Amino acid sequence: MIDTLSNLFYRLPRLTILALGFIMLMGVSALTNLPRQEDPTMTERFGTVETWLPGASAKRMESLVTEKIENALREIPEVKTLDSTTRAGYSFVSPELFDSVSKDEVDLVWSELRDKLTEIEGDLPANATAPLLIPRGPLATTLGVAIVAPDTPISIRERVAIELRSRLAKLPGTKETEIYGEPEQEIRVEVDPYALARINLSIEQFSALINASDTKLAAGQLNTASSSLVVEVKGDLSGVERIASIPLLRQADGNVVRVSDVASITRDFVDPARTMAIIDGDRAIVVGTKMETGRRVDTWVASAKEIVEGYQSELPAAIELQIIIDQNEYTSDRLSSLLQNLIMAIALVLIALLFLMGVRSAIIVGAALPLTMAMVLTGLSVLDIPLHQMSVTGLIIALGLLIDNAIVVVEEYKLNRRRGENVPGAISDSTKHLFIPLMASTATTAFAFMPIATTPGGVGDFTGTLAISVVLSVTSSFVLAMTVIPALAGFIDQRFPTSSTKMAGWWVNGYSNEKLRELYRQSIRWALEKPRYGIGVALVLPVLGFVLSSTLTSSFFPPVDRNQFQVQLNMPASASLAETRSAVEYLRTEVEAVPEVVSSHWFIGESSPEVYYNMMSNTDGLSSYANGFVTTQHVDDPRAILEGLQRKLMQEFPDAQVMALPFEQGPPFQAPIEVRIIGPDLVTLKQLGEELRLILSQTELVTYTTATLSRTVPQISVYPRENMANKLGLSNRDLPNQLNGSLSGFVAGSVMEGATEVPVRVRFSDRIRSSLDQITSSPVMGMGSASGYGGIPLEQIADVDLEPSPNRIDRYQGERINTVQGFLLPYAYPSVAINDFRKRLEASDITLPKGYRISFGGEEEQRGEAVGNMIATFFMYLWLMVAVIVLSLNSFRYAGIIGLVGFLSVGLAFFGVWLGGHPMGYTAIIGTLGLIGLAINGAIIVLSALKANEKARAGDIEVSANIVVDATRHIVSTTITTIGGFLPLILFGGHFWPPF
Repeated sequence: MIDTLSNLFYRLPRLTILALGFIMLMGVSALTNLPRQEDPTMTERFGTVETWLPGASAKRMESLVTEKIENALREIPEVKTLDSTTRAGYSFVSPELFDSVSKDEVDLVWSELRDKLTEIEGDLPANATAPLLIPRGPLATTLGVAIVAPDTPISIRERVAIELRSRLAKLPGTKETEIYGEPEQEIRVEVDPYALARINLSIEQFSALINASDTKLAAGQLNTASSSLVVEVKGDLSGVERIASIPLLRQADGNVVRVSDVASITRDFVDPARTMAIIDGDRAIVVGTKMETGRRVDTWVASAKEIVEGYQSELPAAIELQIIIDQNEYTSDRLSSLLQNLIMAIALVLIALLFLMGVRSAIIVGAALPLTMAMVLTGLSVLDIPLHQMSVTGLIIALGLLIDNAIVVVEEYKLNRRRGENVPGAISDSTKHLFIPLMASTATTAFAFMPIATTPGGVGDFTGTLAISVVLSVTSSFVLAMTVIPALAGFIDQRFPTSSTKMAGWWVNGYSNEKLRELYRQSIRWALEKPRYGIGVALVLPVLGFVLSSTLTSSFFPPVDRNQFQVQLNMPASASLAETRSAVEYLRTEVEAVPEVVSSHWFIGESSPEVYYNMMSNTDGLSSYANGFVTTQHVDDPRAILEGLQRKLMQEFPDAQVMALPFEQGPPFQAPIEVRIIGPDLVTLKQLGEELRLILSQTELVTYTTATLSRTVPQISVYPRENMANKLGLSNRDLPNQLNGSLSGFVAGSVMEGATEVPVRVRFSDRIRSSLDQITSSPVMGMGSASGYGGIPLEQIADVDLEPSPNRIDRYQGERINTVQGFLLPYAYPSVAINDFRKRLEASDITLPKGYRISFGGEEEQRGEAVGNMIATFFMYLWLMVAVIVLSLNSFRYAGIIGLVGFLSVGLAFFGVWLGGHPMGYTAIIGTLGLIGLAINGAIIVLSALKANEKARAGDIEVSANIVVDATRHIVSTTITTIGGFLPLILFGGHFWPPF
């Protein structure tokens, strides 16, 4: 049976033709239909829960909202961590799911979290918004369109943005759309508190009367024997005039007091605005759209641009729809660059084959390249893996590896033919002899990359497809090497037979230098005769590599090669949006003065659209924050200008924190260095944080240090005089309700305009809210007062002081924390700064009180978690590699030798990384795994050949040396072709792959 199958494809040429046609047809089909994107799709394991309670302090928000939300979410077992940030009136909780939660399970888990949040809505304060849960996966904005019209009212630009968003949302393949810098409209009812007091109404009662006039409620249904009619009361709030005419009460003289008698009603935008977008120096509105994963980004973007262009033709010339984000440009550039690298790698591999094996063998082995790629593309299509930088890079990495099997098979076939066997016999003997060794070497290479493919979490999502491409490549090449490749060798040999005499010329049999061959044979003979010396020489470089590994700089992922970078601005916590905008205008001038800069776009009070996939932030609604993304002329510009720009901005903005940051690969984190101080008391946490900040500020490469509790904001503290308040029938609980309505206001119904709902907000007039004195002298209404003037100034029933208050309160896993963050110069290695900081921390005399502890986050935590996840799966696959080698060679001794070779190859990898001056990061780890697979493949070939020869097993040095020399020719060929495959990535792969 085995003899029959060993040369089946040679005996049945039509089967070979059909197989080749099928492979290529499936490959072309997969290439045409595979989705294309810049970066891999990552599972939505992160989420945000936002809740608003206007007027509440950070401490109140923590106890009334944040803690209750955390307790509810903690009941879901799939939740791994809970981070939260609480500011005045705002709660931001960020749940992260365990890495073990698969892509198919995340939607169900997020649904369970939503149910939990729904259950606790009744436990939250009455004025709090419903907690809004949004799952967030690292996903870049596909298309960003700015509505730029400096001379057009912002209301018109808003309507244009809403319409454009609606049109893009209807495009098939759109995942979500979002508007940035959108002004919020409201109908503002500004009450005169003294006029309200004269009619004995509190602002809360006044709001309730307006809300009661809004009839947007179901009135039931009239069912008769002949019909069914819907009953609807037509009394909706329809506009300013309708609200102004609402009756409040009838006085004793019969006159009716209406809303317009005690308040002014206007329709306007929320003032001050909460967010703002600055495009090319002018205020604009931006519509950001994200495409669903699993689609071709070029096709989707083309359709989206048609919608934008079609809408632009309908608008007046004064309104411009300007595309400021186009993900397809970067996707096309990245895939085009990788395709060029792939073509270059194929050319180098073919040249190496031609030189080492001759024209005939190079054609046969070279045929494995397109066939294997077609099979890999088919496999990617079946596994729903798009074409992106990782999957295509996996193809490039595998180029040299995937023809190893074909080289060995063709060389073995040629050897059998020289021994006088006929074509069918040579094919049969070659495949039978090499099946077990090549299967073992293929399996070990696959198992070497499997830890990357099966690493859980975001890092696994990002790099896993690279390993899958490699595994598919080497597996496909093994299948071809056992079937089609020897058949092709036989067909060519049969059609174009060669002379039995040895022919001169490297183009026939490949390059061979007898002097080098003999010199190598003598060195092998010497090593076999004096094994101690031979082993000693072989150990020099690996041992040196292990020794030098302690000096290697650690790095997680290198920065992105991109002609963009981001700038973040943090003003003092009390800064208004107007102050932040003024700083942004000056900052924009400084940035755009750099010659390499083409444009910059800024967003104030909110995070910008995600220009890169791992941009994540929780700064929405913070008026003191702004960020922007800057585009330069060339990819290398950010590396050339960022450090100098960072130093200049630090000098120009001494009272603010300005950071020019390159985009980073890998999972997101807020700062490269993060130290969490965990404990219960905010004062103690703040004190410890300031001590750590002082140490961190002296650390090498650090530009800024912050601590989440270091910022304070002024707070008006009201201390009720309970006896005085009780005389008015007021409890301590009544005061915050009245003050909240007076200052932040109550939402009293809404006005519907088409599909847009404009809220009606009731509050005191700006004259009363303009100063602390006006607030303290404004009247507070008693509950249940008799007719007549029922108000009494606030200062008569309470003491009012201006006090400092925490700007924010952070929690981690349900405990209060003070996170000390350190930011570095652009492109600095975090590990260098972290090591320096640890030394300074150990030398300091900081003593943690009982109940307080320190933990590290940031880049170090992410790197440690990713490497830990990989190691957890590596040992399982290492055991499988051992099992395959033992079973294939039927020897624990040979398996031990091969294991030693694999281990020593790690030392060689360390030495190579050190020699190239690169850090030991995730990329270098991938290269190390590839080197292990290559080294084990060579060891298996040599040991298999030695074991197959009786004289070699008996210790015949001469025979053993000849066998090693012959096997080394195969190894040299595979090594050189592998280097040819890697070379384009090393030379032209940017800063991501040079550690290879």
